[in-house]
Amino acid sequence: MQLILVIVLLSLLALIMLAVLALIFFGIRKSKDTRVQFSVLVVSSSGAPLEGVDVKLGDEIAVTDSYGKANFAADPGEKELLIITDGHAEFRQKIRVGEEKLFQARLAKDKPLPEAKELEEAISSARRGRQEIGNGYNPAIPDYLFNICLAVHKLAIDEAKSESDSKVRSESLKSAAYTVSQTSKGMIERRNLSLYAKAKGRKTRAVELPAPRSPDIFSAKQKLGQVDLLITHSTGKSSIFPPLILWKTAQKLLANPTVFNIRLATFLLDSAEKMIAELGDYLV
Repeated sequence: MQLILVIVLLSLLALIMLAVLALIFFGIRKSKDTRVQFSVLVVSSSGAPLEGVDVKLGDEIAVTDSYGKANFAADPGEKELLIITDGHAEFRQKIRVGEEKLFQARLAKDKPLPEAKELEEAISSARRGRQEIGNGYNPAIPDYLFNICLAVHKLAIDEAKSESDSKVRSESLKSAAYTVSQTSKGMIERRNLSLYAKAKGRKTRAVELPAPRSPDIFSAKQKLGQVDLLITHSTGKSSIFPPLILWKTAQKLLANPTVFNIRLATFLLDSAEKMIAELGDYLV
């Protein structure tokens, strides 16, 4: 009788454990399936669809097709939508993903800054470079570097629109063009492509860029030294080329320490530091 009771109790315990495991399994599965299909339709002020436009939703980037649509698989919730493209004003808006499946972004025409031609060409080159990398690689690092290019573009245009001194404005835009160009070249550097290919089997990770700040020259040079030590001793310069590009560009900017150059260099150094901290396993 006691043996039967023990068998019954063990059977009940096994059923309870199976039920708990089933709940955990389906709970995990459900949490993985929370992403929803979401599209952004990008049109001009006249309503014409815009093809080949980079659309940033949160930390993810998609390019519009011939119908002007950029498609995402995104987690529901509030996200920032950012669209920057030649000839149009920047579009930035908080939207809620999940409540609707399609959002239309109508871009207004922008008044071009004559001094920004070099910067716009650098951004176009960076965009082409990112598109050429294509689907054969892990996009974590190239997306991060391209996001840096977009952020530098925004910083420079905002600075130019608020600066009345044409000489200062021209120098700032020139520094931004140099920064985007160097970052873009590094993004498609052959050594970097081998890193992206090596990490192809790993899960894509999107990392948010640090917020730009405006320190003094002493703090900026101190940061330069800190990041140099981090690159040299933490991972080794031979295997960590992407952050090294940002470090070298920051070093060049700080050789001419204007207010904008200090801010730009610090942003690059903060970005390099964050790249090592959060994407370091993609770099070795």
